[in-house]
Amino acid sequence: MSHIASSPEEALARAQAVLDRLVPLTRAGQPAQPELLDHLGAAWEEQVQALAGAGRADEAVAAADDWLRHLGDGDAAPGTLPLERWPQVARALVAKGRALSGTGDIEAALAVLAQVQQRFEHAEALPVRQWLARAGLAEVNLRAHHGATFAKVDMVRHAHRLATRFADDDWPATRTLVAQLRLRQAALLAELDDPEEALAAWEALWRDGGASPHDEVREAAADGRLAQMRLLASLERWPEALAIQRSLVERLAATEHPGSLETLALAQLDAILWWHGEEPEAPEGSTAQEQLGLACEAMQARFPLARTPRPALVDRCLSQCVCLHADLLHEQARRMREAGGAAAAQALDAQARALTERLWADYGEHPDAPTRRHALLAHCDGIRQQAAAPAEQLAAWQAVLQRIGDDPAAPLQSPLLQVWIDIAYLQHAAGLAPQALATLDAAQQRFGKDTQPAVQRPLRELACTRAHWLGQAGRFDEALALLETPDEEEAPAEEEPERWLQLMHLDTRADLWALQAPPAPGAVADGEHPPAEVGELTPAEAHCARTVAVMAERFGADDSPRIRQRLAYRLYNLAVHQRDRLHYEAARASNQQRIDLFLDDEDPEIVFRTASAGLNLGYLLMMLMGREEDALPVYDRMLERFGARTEPRLREVMAKLSASRLTCLNRLQRRGAAVSYGDAVEDLPLEQRDALWARIEQARAHHGTKQYRQAIELYDGILGAHVASAHPELRRLCLDAMVNKGFCLGRLGQAEQALAVYGEVVERYGHESNITAEKDVALALANSAVELDRLGRHDEELVVYDRIIERWRDATVADLRMRVARALQAKGITLADSDAAAAEAAYRETLERFLHAPEMTVRLPAAKAAVNLGVLLRRTGRAAEAASGCEGALAQLAHETHPDFAEQLEKLRVQIARGHREAGQRDAALAAYQALLALPPRTLGDTLLAALRREHAELGASRSWREKAGDALGRLFNPTR
Repeated sequence: MSHIASSPEEALARAQAVLDRLVPLTRAGQPAQPELLDHLGAAWEEQVQALAGAGRADEAVAAADDWLRHLGDGDAAPGTLPLERWPQVARALVAKGRALSGTGDIEAALAVLAQVQQRFEHAEALPVRQWLARAGLAEVNLRAHHGATFAKVDMVRHAHRLATRFADDDWPATRTLVAQLRLRQAALLAELDDPEEALAAWEALWRDGGASPHDEVREAAADGRLAQMRLLASLERWPEALAIQRSLVERLAATEHPGSLETLALAQLDAILWWHGEEPEAPEGSTAQEQLGLACEAMQARFPLARTPRPALVDRCLSQCVCLHADLLHEQARRMREAGGAAAAQALDAQARALTERLWADYGEHPDAPTRRHALLAHCDGIRQQAAAPAEQLAAWQAVLQRIGDDPAAPLQSPLLQVWIDIAYLQHAAGLAPQALATLDAAQQRFGKDTQPAVQRPLRELACTRAHWLGQAGRFDEALALLETPDEEEAPAEEEPERWLQLMHLDTRADLWALQAPPAPGAVADGEHPPAEVGELTPAEAHCARTVAVMAERFGADDSPRIRQRLAYRLYNLAVHQRDRLHYEAARASNQQRIDLFLDDEDPEIVFRTASAGLNLGYLLMMLMGREEDALPVYDRMLERFGARTEPRLREVMAKLSASRLTCLNRLQRRGAAVSYGDAVEDLPLEQRDALWARIEQARAHHGTKQYRQAIELYDGILGAHVASAHPELRRLCLDAMVNKGFCLGRLGQAEQALAVYGEVVERYGHESNITAEKDVALALANSAVELDRLGRHDEELVVYDRIIERWRDATVADLRMRVARALQAKGITLADSDAAAAEAAYRETLERFLHAPEMTVRLPAAKAAVNLGVLLRRTGRAAEAASGCEGALAQLAHETHPDFAEQLEKLRVQIARGHREAGQRDAALAAYQALLALPPRTLGDTLLAALRREHAELGASRSWREKAGDALGRLFNPTR
């Protein structure tokens, strides 16, 4: 293992200074003290190693030759050299052999190492024999690294022979080499897939050398113990691996030897990584996360963050430990926050930030580049975790670049590039598009020549972002010039990430051409005739279609799920884009290509898109092109392929397809075509169908006049005659009649009878894959919950709400999303008196999921939930939180103009005022009450207005003469007020 290291340039300068001083004193032919020769040899060896480490292998070989010439070595036998020079000649030859291996000339390197063993084979002097052992170890390493399996087998034997040969040499360096030979022998056994022999060899090395008086021997034994522990972990023998890890850490706890410190740091980091990956089973009563936290704390206790001289590898391990510890603390904070422990979560986040800030402060300019990388990554994660205002984030990123933005070290380039990207995205989000583009251009200049894949890949991805932003600015030629165009003759790349990049460049190109298409005409209102088809594509639209065709040809059969998903999405969007611009035939062809290409694909996302494309194609043919006879086979094909699927999203598409198919059959029948609604269903003439729907409308008209019994009679007439029919149109009629009958019974106060009808609705129609049936079943369940609430059967009521929420949780149809939102809000109301925490969770889920919904009917239950939550929080002593939450909801809903929101906005203002008052926030409360009392006189009810004035007065506010005059007039005309 390497200890504290300096740069190659520093090592070369240091070595040259020693050589300049000692070379004149140790020339060949003149006597020299062994100590001087040893110092000279250490300096020359450092020079050779530094040159090799800097990639200057040929110069390293030349330096070794210079060293040999200085020693007076030639082809003469060793006996012609002074004895004191023998160890240094052997040392220089070993250094030359290593340098030659760096040039790639392995045979020459092995020849030099063999020369050492041949020339000094019979030497008995221990200083010489150490170099025989070192040459043997170098040979083992070279042959094992460059040879095949049989070479490794030979080197296992050779390492054993060498270790046995030199085992009794009472020379510290040789003892270390013997330990290293045994260490290498065990590692080769593991590489040869002989784990038990390897484990035994490492165990023996630890037994023999773990307590040696020699530091380097103990280091080699500890390295073997570390390798033994890692092999056990790879075999998933976790109890043994953990036991060895603990014993190794305990043995090395007090060491100050640099190499052993590195081994200790690696052993501690290994345990951290194990627990981070949740690989071992945690002790009983604990968790992997707890063990991870303990392991991180133990390592930081042994190696505190500090600017102290330590092996670079130790700081590298420590910095990674700190990063993982900070991630753990943030994750624990997130979970604590979800559980309602806001204060504890804040403390955990603060602890994590303190760790990463200390790491950045101490190690941001560490000499070791990987350590600087960890410090930078942790600091960047901290900036992102804080979610500060954009201006503060921008200042933080710029401070990073100011400190180490010019650092050329390879490990830092990828995270530094990400800093530039973050700056650009912040600028773009702030509406500073020109500055954002300039930042990306500067990043391209800064990192464009870096050849690392971790840098080049993001830069190529960034080209797509730059192109998008240029396109948004109308600079289409510049945008298109940034994108790669694959050679049509060239096959797609073998590596998936490269194919993904190729696809994304084509996808962005298609986007840019689509942006240049003319805008789509407005949507057609229900009942209006669709606009006439526009047959010819514009040049931009044609370019877009050709680009997508290239994508389909190159990647349609790709084995990468994300590539096929992206292509499927692009084809889907192309068809929608063409349809919306009235290119019906082009849209039909694009949809058909999309379906044909992916009909048999089983990827869940692609299945959903394919079914949706079928729905769109059917709509296009039936509603826009008037080709019902062509639409019907599309619906049949989709239902046959996907009708049995049960995934929630797909089930909804199937329901829409079923409803559209029925509409298609009805339209064909109305056109006079002979249609079949099924092999086992009765005939339903058009006149009879229209008459039945007319009776439904007649019954509904009775609702408006509250003639519910007459309406029920009409519904019962339809149900009595047709409820058992399998005809899809009659089933739709009966479902409508049954739901409306339940409503009428409820209005008549016959809750039990209404519940029975709703139960029959769910039983008969609850499993139908038809979007109309889905809406009616959801309505029946919602109405049954209302009746259960009236009867005080709240446990059953809650079951119904959960049923609605779970069944339509992922619905995209506005009507079904509204049912889920209402069910969540109503569930909260029902739970409020018995389980405040569960009620709060229901209200918060309603707000989180639906307050920002695009549909007014879906947002309204969320607005009500905001009011309900404010009341609940005040009632449970959290008045300040209630006021703050209601202020947030009011800000979100302040621009609502639909009359249904007026009452909720008023209630939110009341909760804000009362929340501030109860929290003792007098100034905020006064402002809120004054805003309320300034509303038009009849906006607030008399009772509420009086209560608000009283509460306002209790705050000690002086009332205006207008308010006093209003009170006097009120008492004059309404004495009870």
